[in-house]
Amino acid sequence: MHYALTPSGQDFQPVMRDATAAELDKMFEPQNAQLVFYGHNHLQSDLKGRARYVNPGSLGCNSKALARYCVIEIRGRQYQVEHHSVPYDDGALLKAFEQRAVPEREFIYRAFFGGRF
Repeated sequence: MHYALTPSGQDFQPVMRDATAAELDKMFEPQNAQLVFYGHNHLQSDLKGRARYVNPGSLGCNSKALARYCVIEIRGRQYQVEHHSVPYDDGALLKAFEQRAVPEREFIYRAFFGGRF
């Protein structure tokens, strides 16, 4: 899932940076699952509480040009999660932002790319 929803089911819960397993237990309490993949906050995390909560991290939006992802292998009732990251060239993205004069691009560079542009 992208992120936990509010009780109304219409909005995302407020983003928790560096959430603990107990906080994730509470946030994802409505989910009846042993394994929850989530995102939204772009931070890599893998914690065990009532369930295992895995955020592979973003495919961009980081202070380093790394595409982060997870691979899950399921055999019967057992599973294994492997975290991976692959460097990529994001020069074309920066060039496109500049050529198109994307509004608020300085903010986007700071907020989503750790100021590396």
